[in-house]
Amino acid sequence: MSSTKRRKNSIVWATQLMLDKEFCRTTPIEILRHLAKRGHLVKLYATWSKTRYEGNELDFPVCCVPIREVPIFRPLLFAIITFFLLPIQSLIEKPSFVLVTPGALTIPVAIWKPVLARCMRTKFVLIILSTPVEIRGRRGALQTLFFEISVMLAQKAFNGVTILTDSMKEEVSRRFHLDPARIGVFTDGVSIELFDSARCADEAYRMKKEMGLVDKIVVLYHGLFGLDRGIVESVKEMAKLENDDVVLFLLGNGPALPAIEATVREKNLQDRVIVHEAVKYTDVPKYIAMSDVGLVPLPNIPDWLHQNPLNLLECLAMEKPVIVTDIPANRLVVGSSKCAIYISSPTELRNAVSYLRDNYRFLKRWGSCGRAIIMDKYTWAKVAERIEKYLATCR
Repeated sequence: MSSTKRRKNSIVWATQLMLDKEFCRTTPIEILRHLAKRGHLVKLYATWSKTRYEGNELDFPVCCVPIREVPIFRPLLFAIITFFLLPIQSLIEKPSFVLVTPGALTIPVAIWKPVLARCMRTKFVLIILSTPVEIRGRRGALQTLFFEISVMLAQKAFNGVTILTDSMKEEVSRRFHLDPARIGVFTDGVSIELFDSARCADEAYRMKKEMGLVDKIVVLYHGLFGLDRGIVESVKEMAKLENDDVVLFLLGNGPALPAIEATVREKNLQDRVIVHEAVKYTDVPKYIAMSDVGLVPLPNIPDWLHQNPLNLLECLAMEKPVIVTDIPANRLVVGSSKCAIYISSPTELRNAVSYLRDNYRFLKRWGSCGRAIIMDKYTWAKVAERIEKYLATCR
């Protein structure tokens, strides 16, 4: 459909994400940016804690509610604020669609849905970017509870539901008795303009030289340091390497950081494992470019089987081969491509590193396969197009 014939919609995406803190803010921002490029009027409704997320950083308007990070209570407080703010925002924006991510936020949206649907013909879609993972303590239990409430409310009151992968669609539709025909599927994506190896090659080499890593094989993990993501196990594996020409570079932050740092100290891995604080998202490509291979060591547990790892997509876009665990989430993306070096668990990292060392001359050729995978299916432009087509089917 040409841009002149495409119907222009007003789309508001409501999420309880803290835009100045959380890693997973990328998806709604990039999708809305590309929907705007396709001619739609878009707005993001979210929160910030300490650093205001200015709207001029984006290509579209943002309504950011300032809320301090208070475990458990923060989502509830934002839901209460939304109950009063949503009708005001709707009168201003007159949205064709309100997209909502699971959480306490879904409750006030569902309460107002009948009124807004009747008065403005607004349609409501639940956007599931992930099923609950790494559930721990009261906070994890509350996250799971609100996820289940969100899906049940969407089943009864919303016009549609989208989800990340086909296998996740099967899991959720079976568990919550959702009609699969109502569920749209769209994956995560990558900005091919930002994640372009040629664009930051010179800066990456300078960084690698300054860090004394030019003669090393650099294995990079970037993203959230979760306790159940195979990162601590990967660090322990570094102690078993006989050669010292391989460095594990960890870029990010998260609850596993204390365990990572303790393992590095206990096993005297200061020369083999570099832990770097999280950086601005726009700087991430330079660190990937500096590495020789990416690492996605998610263990074979239910949390990860049906996901779509964003850090995997970003490494592929940067033309880096990847060491990945052999689970459906990773297989779905890379299949049998030469850019993937499969291990059965994070404890096999040592074997993968040995394979890398023996085949180092092929790494660049293997990495180019990954860029082709991204261009074929995982650009944000393609993701936005799939969402646009799905929204057109919502009744």
